[in-house]
Amino acid sequence: MKKNNKKVLIVFAIFFVLVLFQHHFMWLYHDDYGYASLSYIGDVYKSSYAGYHTNLIDIIRFCSFHYNNWGGRVLYFFIECIMLRFGMHVFRIVQSIVITGIFYYIYKIVSSIIKKDDYRLAILCVSLYGMFEILLFRDGIFWITASVLYIFPLLPFFMYVYHYVVKQKKMNRIIDIILSSTLLLFATFSQEQISAMVVAFVFMILVYKYIEAKKKINWAYVVNFVFALIGFGILMLSPGSRLRMGTTPEFYNMSLFEKLDVNIPSVIIHNFGIYTRVFTLVFFAIGLYLTYINVKNSKNKNTKVLNSIALISNGLILFFSIIKPESYFSWVYNYKTMTWFKTIALWLIVIQLALFAYSVILYFVKEKNYLLPILFISSLGTHAVMLMAPYYSLRCSMVMQFVDFIIILYVLSKVFMGKNKYILIIPFVIICLFNYVEITYGYYRNNAINQYNHDVLIDARDRIKNGEKIDRVVLIKMKDIAYANNEPYEINREYIKNYMRIYYQLPEDFIIDYKDYEQ
Repeated sequence: MKKNNKKVLIVFAIFFVLVLFQHHFMWLYHDDYGYASLSYIGDVYKSSYAGYHTNLIDIIRFCSFHYNNWGGRVLYFFIECIMLRFGMHVFRIVQSIVITGIFYYIYKIVSSIIKKDDYRLAILCVSLYGMFEILLFRDGIFWITASVLYIFPLLPFFMYVYHYVVKQKKMNRIIDIILSSTLLLFATFSQEQISAMVVAFVFMILVYKYIEAKKKINWAYVVNFVFALIGFGILMLSPGSRLRMGTTPEFYNMSLFEKLDVNIPSVIIHNFGIYTRVFTLVFFAIGLYLTYINVKNSKNKNTKVLNSIALISNGLILFFSIIKPESYFSWVYNYKTMTWFKTIALWLIVIQLALFAYSVILYFVKEKNYLLPILFISSLGTHAVMLMAPYYSLRCSMVMQFVDFIIILYVLSKVFMGKNKYILIIPFVIICLFNYVEITYGYYRNNAINQYNHDVLIDARDRIKNGEKIDRVVLIKMKDIAYANNEPYEINREYIKNYMRIYYQLPEDFIIDYKDYEQ
């Protein structure tokens, strides 16, 4: 094994240990109890299970009922239920492996493109994990029921990108076609954003391969596309998804333009707002750099004018994102409350984002690098689906960020990986490490309380089984609610106690109270 390869593997081994250590402080939150005990759908679904003592048949029946009555995201819910059946320690290990695998493949994709295996690139790659800020982290990574949907499917997708696009396996063997198609099926039969992104990516790769081969069809990629569509279709055509649409008729009765008027500001501000500040600054700093290169290399007068306008626009976005904590887009859109002003502001923002996208795509086209603009366009596609959804949660921005980490890492490698320049990445790595430490410490502070509450509920369950008459317990509230998901003692979250009673096999009338943490 080459010396550099050993160093790279050591970097990822250390990263895995750090992620696993962090996940030691991960607990069940919110509807995690409901999926762990197969009670999420409530009184509608009945089976022979008891608490978390479920069996495979129970889980299959639950997922089948879920698909027909609640939604199509059942493949990864099935995986979640299986893992939680064996305990939190199993999930913590598996998720740590998945996260490490995702960043390893991000590294492999970029290192293959730049044709350099370098442990410094690996350090820069794993540092990107520290760009997730606390609210996005708790809403998408440390919330189990969200993480299986928004993180797990990315691993098979990145595996496909690396093995069957970057490495350009010819796929002239049946086994390669089966493996690649299976990866895509696992990527698309997941969650709407990821599914749409993967379908768009495979379609663009298929078209590119067709053009590259001088209009000769590559049937292996056609099969890949079909399997991607199958996964997308199974997900989207779920009877349960159609039933859930009936719960928000006011949104689905809106016209197309009314939906866009509601969702475009939400999508933009969630992606580039106060809770994604680090990503926003890095993302637009990179965009500004690429635009500067475009202007510098412009030979056509008209193109140079357009690139110069894009440079000014991207510079304004970055500058005001630095001085305005809520980000440039939120500041512009909310500067005045009048309807006419918001309309003008929204059009300005859309045009500026279009100029940003144009700049990124143009740079890679000029480099004759087809993969990165396809990935970039696909990442933008993650939000096309959400424009038609009745809500947009913060975690929805995470999918685009993971994919765009490839773009970010590639550009950072071009800027900082030259001779004697690697030292310039140290401040970035330190910032990301500090964020990791801060988040880990926050969950550590709540860990003892989570363990205590768990032990109290287990003890109550065991004593009731032994014939003791216990009708209530008093648990402790978190030290810092910022490092916990929705808690049962919060307003309108009382229903979580129902999931907890079933999970811990407690009577329906069993009282779960909370008291404040005392120093």
